[in-house]
Formats: sequence, structure tokens, C-alpha cells
Amino acid sequence: MIRLTEPKIDVDSWSILHVFGNEVRIEILKLLLRHEMTCLTDITKNLEHNLRKKMTLPAVLKHMRILEKAGLVRLEPGIYPDKPV
Repeated sequence: MIRLTEPKIDVDSWSILHVFGNEVRIEILKLLLRHEMTCLTDITKNLEHNLRKKMTLPAVLKHMRILEKAGLVRLEPGIYPDKPV
């Protein structure tokens, strides 16, 4: 499960700006702003639909780790009920 978080105070400003240099990460943030918590599979499906390009779970996870490192999201393992995105 992925959840938006408050940015960390100790995060370098340049790493946050780096996040916005990629359309996939911007689209992920848009999705999470609309739906606070969702799973990687739902994010992947939405990205494929919205960006009209093939996305894989490992590719999405790579972007999610960049967002997490910047302090913008938090990855939470677990099984949650399906919620449409």
C-alpha cells in the first residue's frame, strides 16, 4: 500500500525537485492525491491507461522508491481490500 506523507525536513531540496523531472512520477503523485492509499498494481494499471505506455511493476517500484527517498510517499507492505482507483 502506498500513502502520501509529509515531506521530511532533512531531505535535500534538489532530490525533491528531481522527482518532478519525470512524467511517470508526476502521474503517480496525481493518482495518490486523488486516492490516498492504493497498491502498486492499481498504480501500474492507471499509469498504462493515463500515459498510454507499457509499465511493469518493477519500473513502478523504482519510481516509488525515488518518491519515498524524497519523503513524499511511504510504502507499506500488507494486504488491503481492493479499492478502485
